[in-house]
Amino acid sequence: MSTIDSAELEKVAEACRHGLLSLAGVKGSTFNGFPSGACGVAADIVGRMVWETLQCEGEYVCGCHHPQLESEVSHAWFEIGEFIIDITYDQFHGTGLSGWIFERGGGWHAPFLSIS
Repeated sequence: MSTIDSAELEKVAEACRHGLLSLAGVKGSTFNGFPSGACGVAADIVGRMVWETLQCEGEYVCGCHHPQLESEVSHAWFEIGEFIIDITYDQFHGTGLSGWIFERGGGWHAPFLSIS
């Protein structure tokens, strides 16, 4: 796949979000309470599903020191091409985001300092 189709990425993101959300209330699940505290594992799963579905590689990204968050809070997402896939941003208030796919280089994700 030479060109990354945002609509195809959205399908993968929706499927991952739906699957992980189904575990949000399961006692003993890593995803109990999803999306809170699940961004790293969720980003890994998204990356694997993008590979399995679209045969495209991307990058796990973890950021910290966002000006709207407490200093010790970090957050992770998956980047591929010109896109960010973030299915757990809604654990934070005031992001101004909707959907699960975003353009890299701007918006709520931009102020994070990369730690990965």
